[in-house]
Amino acid sequence: MVTHNVDFRATTTTVLEDFSYGFADMVIEFLEQRNTVMTSADGKKKGTYVDISTGNGFLVMAHYGEDKEPFTMATEFLVPSNELAASFIVMWRRWCDKRGISSNNGLLSLINRIIGIQQHIAQGNQCSDNNLAIGLMGAVLANYPEIVGSMQWSVDSGFAPCLVIANDNNLAKCGVCYGGRYMVP
Repeated sequence: MVTHNVDFRATTTTVLEDFSYGFADMVIEFLEQRNTVMTSADGKKKGTYVDISTGNGFLVMAHYGEDKEPFTMATEFLVPSNELAASFIVMWRRWCDKRGISSNNGLLSLINRIIGIQQHIAQGNQCSDNNLAIGLMGAVLANYPEIVGSMQWSVDSGFAPCLVIANDNNLAKCGVCYGGRYMVP
């Protein structure tokens, strides 16, 4: 069976067409770094594959603006079933209701908070990373529930979904592109 490499530029720029130009470039560069050329025992190249387990995806938060340094924060996540996605959404909506804010404003607030603590996260605080991923998943799925289907389709088709969460001039935008081909077990 022949598998072709993913054209990250084509897939990512298509999904992120409404994002600032810098977002797509940051995400493409990240995806290219997370893919590995595999070789067989005799030294022949077998192709390029994503360096994570089947069923997982990448959650990438990208910020690109004039007022702050551009950055990407990434973590892996298990692509949720419909039931798990529904529970994320319920938890997120409860969090927003307690604070009296809309789901979209809550997502913007969470993104802005992460931008403010990016150095703390970068120092390797794994617990913060996981908690932020869960919060971001709930926030994104509550605002963009159709994304669940895109992520599940990617896994079923052998691609690692890349869930991109972007803050463009205080406007939250999200999309799913390919993170690469899963290695066939």
